[in-house]
Amino acid sequence: MALTCLLLAISKGNEWGWSSALVLGLIAGAVAMLLLWGAYELRTTAPLVDLRVSARPTVLLTNIASVLVGIAMFTGFLVGSQLLQAPPETGYGYGMSLVTAGLVLLPIGAAMGLFSPVSARISRRFGPRTTLILGACVLVLGNLGASLLHGPLSLVVLNLTISSIGGALAYGALPQLIMRSVPETETAAANALNSLARSIGTSSCSAIVVALTTGSLVRVAGATYPSINAYSWVFVVAGGAALVAALIAAATPGPARYESVTPRMPVAVGGSR
Repeated sequence: MALTCLLLAISKGNEWGWSSALVLGLIAGAVAMLLLWGAYELRTTAPLVDLRVSARPTVLLTNIASVLVGIAMFTGFLVGSQLLQAPPETGYGYGMSLVTAGLVLLPIGAAMGLFSPVSARISRRFGPRTTLILGACVLVLGNLGASLLHGPLSLVVLNLTISSIGGALAYGALPQLIMRSVPETETAAANALNSLARSIGTSSCSAIVVALTTGSLVRVAGATYPSINAYSWVFVVAGGAALVAALIAAATPGPARYESVTPRMPVAVGGSR
């Protein structure tokens, strides 16, 4: 409910007014509900999510980076088809049908499938934190390149594919960082919370895209479309999110080692020698 209020406020900010009572009330309600939920989880004896474990620097920073990576990665998936289907008169579109746009964007999905195992190999050799930093840097490159929407179609597809590669590298590293940073008894809850953080990132991306694309519009043949500047800002924000994620990953301390405790065998007293 708290996340619904927050995302609704972000997506409807331009339409309702960022200083309107409804938007400010939704944001205040989201903050209040999150604080109440946190207080309850800290007080209960069997919390759904152990916030004390989640507050450890490695876990907390990894979850924050997960939100930002979700924003940076999902941007290309969300607006790529819109760019290709928009009419050329907008200054950036290619006037494709939905089927043609889907076929043109096939390299994006193929890149994720091909580079997911590459992420595992890099993590195995250099550690998942290195993989996350690398993936976030690739996301920066792809999104900032995509903000230059005046290029030919091949350049647009190339930039979106680069972003897809960065997303595959980063997403493959995130669960490994979490699993190495919590005790074995907390792996399920910690991994679920990280999955939620990634979902918050993709959901926030949708709200951010709506807010930016509805803030700058052009009319073509009686229809309304986002302007080229709106899409440029969408990708700039995504690139900025990826850059912050890379910096957070670089500042994240190494995961603590949780050693399993082996029960000691009882020592007999007064036994035979």
